[in-house]
Amino acid sequence: MNLDAITVRLRPRTDWEAMDLGFALGRRYFRKLWLLWLFTGLPLLLLALLLSRAGAAWGVLLLWWCTPLCEPPLLFWLSRSLFGDQPTLSGMLRRWPRTVLPGLAANLTWRRLHPERSFLMPILLLEGLSGQRRKERVRVLARGQGGAFWLTVLCFFLQVILTVAILIVASRLVPEEFRYGIGAESLLWSEDTRLLAAVFLSASLLGPLYVASGFMLYISRRVELEAWDVELGFRRMASRLGEARSRNVSRLGGVVLLLALAWPVLSPARAAQPPVPDPGRAREIVAEVVAAPEFGHSETVYVWKRIRQQKQEEEIGWLRRMLRIFGRALGSLHTLASDLLRQWIRPMAILCRVFLWGAAGALVAWLVYRLGPGRGWLGVRTGRQAAGPERAPEVLFGMRMTPESLPDDLLAACRDLLDRGRPRQALALLYRGTLSRLIHDRGLAIAASATEVECLHLVRQRRGPDEAACFGRLTSIWLRTAYGHVRPSRQGLEELFTIWSRTFSEQS
Repeated sequence: MNLDAITVRLRPRTDWEAMDLGFALGRRYFRKLWLLWLFTGLPLLLLALLLSRAGAAWGVLLLWWCTPLCEPPLLFWLSRSLFGDQPTLSGMLRRWPRTVLPGLAANLTWRRLHPERSFLMPILLLEGLSGQRRKERVRVLARGQGGAFWLTVLCFFLQVILTVAILIVASRLVPEEFRYGIGAESLLWSEDTRLLAAVFLSASLLGPLYVASGFMLYISRRVELEAWDVELGFRRMASRLGEARSRNVSRLGGVVLLLALAWPVLSPARAAQPPVPDPGRAREIVAEVVAAPEFGHSETVYVWKRIRQQKQEEEIGWLRRMLRIFGRALGSLHTLASDLLRQWIRPMAILCRVFLWGAAGALVAWLVYRLGPGRGWLGVRTGRQAAGPERAPEVLFGMRMTPESLPDDLLAACRDLLDRGRPRQALALLYRGTLSRLIHDRGLAIAASATEVECLHLVRQRRGPDEAACFGRLTSIWLRTAYGHVRPSRQGLEELFTIWSRTFSEQS
């Protein structure tokens, strides 16, 4: 690593500051990181779509579980870009097997659910250690840091919220007429496909930010332990001193040489050095100084003392020592318990608070969804279910619905219009007559403000499957004809007349 080329300012940071710096780094290089993520993620999406035929939950589980396949290339690219060497996308694609395959089995099994995976991934991928050395390295770097756990929790909740938001936006912004016009059961608008696409898109948007934040937690921890900022400061200081020394070396060289030559003669320490006394005489001088009364004197004093009292004092002294040791042990246990309480209870309390707020938000969203106009999954059925009116409407969509306004033989009139080359009028008459028959003969309550799609919802909910299928086909052809200006074919209308006759005429 070339610390001189690093693109961020090195200084000690808290875990939250390091994560914030990681989010900023991820936003700066988001486009390239997102393309690297998609290179691995798109095949997973196709595989999840195939797997979703057995159930959408299996496809979602596959996308979520195989996320570690997409993250190592992003981490490797960030590790090079942080020190001024940005690899090209083509070079990263060639290096893909060397960054993803090592440790793949562990990343997809026991390491997949590790809450500090974003922090441990740089240690396992970039340092290249194995066995006991890797365990010791992880233990040293992971001691005293808890930001990776909260980063995982935060990104998980953000992905859930982003997935729900994408589903709501996708369902609300698409017109219902267009959706029903192309077929509600098509693959493009199936619920499973939309759910998988929303999960994939949310994971691709948060993946680069998650990897960058975990990487900056790792860099911040190494700065703290290895004092990179101090080392870089010394390097810069040495560089400045070297430049100054190179400028002044010619002027100082002569002065230093002159002082070195004159030092033995002009040294004041040498001129003031006292004569060294004889070793034998030195011992006598030391003895005379120690024997002086200023140093005091020593004497021996004898006192009487009872033996039993001495034993009691010894026993009391032993008891005091044991109590002192026991008190120190209790103090150590109290300190350890206090540390454990500070380290675990507060994070668990915060986690419980996060879960409670998340549950409250989910409850509010559920209530809004249940009490709102939509009754389907995230707005698939957004039509208002019309409450039963007090009397049948006489006009719907500008068309009269009274039985008096319709011919006695509805199907014969429609065939006559079709034979005269007026398929649109034939279809409109059949649609109007079907609604009138549903309202007056079948007792279907439809509000005067209802739309075509709302009428279709009511028929599907309150009538049998045969009538719902026939009316659904009639509504689809009518929407394409009335709003898409697509001329209905004669063959399609003949088939519709046959189905209508079998469904409605036989039940009259």
